[in-house]
Amino acid sequence: MRTPKAYIETSVFNLYFADDAPAKREDTLRLFREIAMRRYIPYTSEFVITELRRATEPKRGAMIDLITRYEMTVLPETEEIHRLASLYIAEGILSKKYMTDAIHIAATTVNDLDFIVIRERIQEEIKDMTPEERAAYFANAVREAEKLYGITFRRPEGYPANKVS
Repeated sequence: MRTPKAYIETSVFNLYFADDAPAKREDTLRLFREIAMRRYIPYTSEFVITELRRATEPKRGAMIDLITRYEMTVLPETEEIHRLASLYIAEGILSKKYMTDAIHIAATTVNDLDFIVIRERIQEEIKDMTPEERAAYFANAVREAEKLYGITFRRPEGYPANKVS
């Protein structure tokens, strides 16, 4: 069986050290333990590194150190990623204020990765939506990615679906 390729987005690095959010931190530590056991092949990007460099020391160094410690492949910034991210915004799949998340999602799509581990910001975007609006929101993103790249979205094996209330 092929090992799934996972894109690790910036907020996940922050949650690794989130003593103020123990449940989210434990979920994140579990993910990194599974990466260490080679259940997933980890990827991140130059976009993530740029965001991590905005943090203050010593946290900045500790977060960047995770990339080396867990042998993550760092994906380059490309025009294709920016084009697809802009399309996500133009089509209303994500609002303009989530351009960074659109870039992370586009990097995952363009590089043919199996899934993205992303926390925090997109949850803010959908928090006031009805269940039907949330379904349409994600269905549009999935349809666009499938149409452009022939990929499908799925939850990583063994991870329960997040309950959105």
